[in-house]
Amino acid sequence: RPWDKPDIPISDPACSILAKGPNFAITPKLSLTKLKERLQTEIAVLAFGLRWKAAIEKFGTGIGRSFDHLKEECKFKLGRRAPPNDDDDAEKSIANFVSDMGKIMKSINRLPFTQNTTSQERQAIVDLRNRKDVIITRSDKGGEMVVMHSADMQRLCADHLEDTTTYKKLKKDPTSSLRKTINNTLEEILTRREFPPIIIRRLKTPPAARTQLFYALPKMHKNMLKIRPIVSASGGIFDRIGWLLQFIFKPLLTHVRAHICSTRDLLEQFTNISPTDMQDKIPISFDVVSLYTNVNVCEAISTVLSYILKYSVNTYGLTTVDLRQMLKLVLNNNVFHHPELGVYQQVRGLAMGSRLSGTLAILVMDRFERKHIFRAITPPLPMYVRYVDDSGTIVKDTNEANTILHHLNKQHPSIKFQLETPDEEGFLPMLDIKLKFNSDGTVAYKLY
Repeated sequence: RPWDKPDIPISDPACSILAKGPNFAITPKLSLTKLKERLQTEIAVLAFGLRWKAAIEKFGTGIGRSFDHLKEECKFKLGRRAPPNDDDDAEKSIANFVSDMGKIMKSINRLPFTQNTTSQERQAIVDLRNRKDVIITRSDKGGEMVVMHSADMQRLCADHLEDTTTYKKLKKDPTSSLRKTINNTLEEILTRREFPPIIIRRLKTPPAARTQLFYALPKMHKNMLKIRPIVSASGGIFDRIGWLLQFIFKPLLTHVRAHICSTRDLLEQFTNISPTDMQDKIPISFDVVSLYTNVNVCEAISTVLSYILKYSVNTYGLTTVDLRQMLKLVLNNNVFHHPELGVYQQVRGLAMGSRLSGTLAILVMDRFERKHIFRAITPPLPMYVRYVDDSGTIVKDTNEANTILHHLNKQHPSIKFQLETPDEEGFLPMLDIKLKFNSDGTVAYKLY
């Protein structure tokens, strides 16, 4: 491939351990003393949580029944205030657990330890980490480990962020002022809607919340080297308010006709069709071009709020006016930083990495499909499924596929599709598999 760099020297031991993939973990070597110290710490954390849980159940929190599920799912920490320890059942459970773990630790004289790497492989990883001219990352799809020049990745990120229709470079990081705005907005809205104080405190953005981080994964499955941009919102200023909105909106996905959650769902949809209906047919896929950045924010907000009204999901007393205000705050202030390139704001579309982006994009596509696929295409397609921006269906031949593609690309100013057809062997790549129809109409597949 044109971007392969033979000038990056990688030793055989380095290649050997990198080939194990990004999920491989080197066996840690722990002393028995350090393990006991770690166990004592974890037991203390567990006891802290159990005591608070018992106190909340015993004395209540002012939470009405409609808030019970929200309270259970909201896992953000409240702080370090010590809980009461006067619940006999909780204290007995903690004491029994501590006693049992103590007996187990006394029975361990030494920790079994087996290396799963060679000394040469471990040294090779240290050597690669110490190099400032290369980065080690994983590919966007396929799970390969990628070693590339740091300058190449920085150039790709800089080229991507130069798109002034999507990004704006900022002179100053507004994270601190945004945190205050978020907390004031939450305090005002949630108090007005009689949210319990304990939940309001959990949902407020803490002072330690960081600026969202921009990074990228290389798309090694493309003919030209490209990147998938990601804005990491984990631990950022919009993490908690984003969690609340996503918690409310997620049930709407059950009403999305084409939505699938996994490869298993994909295969079930294809195999549920009679083989006779798939004879002399081919599978095809339509990929939405840069879906997240091409979703109009106003359209996303109006779509999700219309679905809220239509399907009557539990909003915990929040009105559509409240939800609109919080959505605009989150989606119109997508600020992030790149360690070398500075602070930016995304001014168009949704951010890859945000808690809300996936759900909002799926709902916008569902609205599009209801109007332009399920109602407009005749005769109806035998089946149609979609995983975020990757949809699959069945057609007679490539002529029919191109006719559908032409129809779809006329319907929306920014949502455009690319057609993918089976390769020379008849296999169509979709999600993490390749599938094809045998001559008798049955489905064959293999890992992609």
